[in-house]
Amino acid sequence: ALKRFKRLPIMSMRSFEARKQGLANLMWSSFVSSSTAVKMTTILATLVTMCYCMTTICERTPESVLKKKAGYRLQPLGSHLPFLLPPPDLSPSKHTFELYTFRYSLIWMSLFFLIIVPSLYETFTHPYSYLLVCSSISLPFLLYPFLSSNHYNTPGKTTYAHKAILYLTIYSYIGNYFYTHYFYKILRAEYTFVGVRFNDVPLGMYFATLFYFTSYHAFSNCVLRFFYTYYVEGLRRNILFAMVVVTLSYGTAFMESLSIAAFPYYRFEDRDMAYTVGRAFYGI
Repeated sequence: ALKRFKRLPIMSMRSFEARKQGLANLMWSSFVSSSTAVKMTTILATLVTMCYCMTTICERTPESVLKKKAGYRLQPLGSHLPFLLPPPDLSPSKHTFELYTFRYSLIWMSLFFLIIVPSLYETFTHPYSYLLVCSSISLPFLLYPFLSSNHYNTPGKTTYAHKAILYLTIYSYIGNYFYTHYFYKILRAEYTFVGVRFNDVPLGMYFATLFYFTSYHAFSNCVLRFFYTYYVEGLRRNILFAMVVVTLSYGTAFMESLSIAAFPYYRFEDRDMAYTVGRAFYGI
């Protein structure tokens, strides 16, 4: 008992040193993360500023012309919100699907928030846990085209939702099966959680990409539609359009980085390069 008692201060000191070192590493990683966040925010703010400056030299579409366009007559010309849904009278399927996407996006983002922030992912210890969660979240998008056909009384016919989900499903497969290895090889990224894999990519990520990218595409469609509609066709609008595409691409990559920053099972060898240069290529 005396020997054990004498060892206690030594063990406590070692424990204290370990905790001290762990705290130092945590503070250092937080500093690096803060520095990286500042860089990414600066890049994004610069792109947004450039787009705004370009809008000041682009010619706006006359209000008389806009009034002749069905579906846009209720949208004020002086609107400061660069966001425009498709006209419901000309594209009812597209209008309904994009509205549905925005509403469901709030739901799946809230679910991800509840999983990431309280660290509920620590309970996902079964190999099929991530697959089950991500596939369940993607189901409302996968099932919507079949439900929308009945809604429009066009069973068996192809709607915009059918085409969009088919395209995004193929895109998600290609992106995960092939492009994920760009993160593995160039950015030295890796998934460290337990899960069923297909071509060394967790199968749940195929489904996660679907609902992530469905929300991305719906949002970018509305933003690009605004600039395409409210500015006169020409070289300056084309330049503005290209700048907005670049800004949206980097912006979505930036927001995705923020959303998974607290998830410890997706690691990079050089996180600073991955979040600045790597996200630029991811935007492409």
